[in-house]
Amino acid sequence: MFQHGSGGDHKKYLEILLDKIIRQMYSENMPKPETKETRTLLITKTDGEEIQIDIPSTYKVTFGPAFVGKKDEIGGKQVPMALRVYESDKMQLAIFTNVSSFRDIAIPMRIKKINTQTKQGIMEADGVKKATTFQVSTTEWLNPDADPQNEKKLLPMPTDQEMFGKD
Repeated sequence: MFQHGSGGDHKKYLEILLDKIIRQMYSENMPKPETKETRTLLITKTDGEEIQIDIPSTYKVTFGPAFVGKKDEIGGKQVPMALRVYESDKMQLAIFTNVSSFRDIAIPMRIKKINTQTKQGIMEADGVKKATTFQVSTTEWLNPDADPQNEKKLLPMPTDQEMFGKD
């Protein structure tokens, strides 16, 4: 505690006290930094372009005609669909037009993929040779968000020896 004495001690004490008061006022009045959870939306536009946006999970998203209150067609053209992002009911932050679809990438999704491989060959029956095409197809469900290098390879086609028993 401060004791009456030299002016230098008094000045030092006041500096420390003032610093402490300022720090306390600053910490009480300053907003605390928020750690907002975000979500990622994958937006697909009508031209096939894909866009990803990260927004706070509290933001509202709507999807509908770009021109609210208009008819489905203007001048013979379809009104483009739009994705809107709102911070609050009255605070629109973004609008993406010509949107065909969107989804939160936290929703797992799989796409059916059919892999087909063909091979030309010749079959012989009763001394008659006939050109034919052999086809092998496999079906799998793939995660479009996964690394494309993880895709499975096609099944190997049988050799002519295995198919026809001849070289």
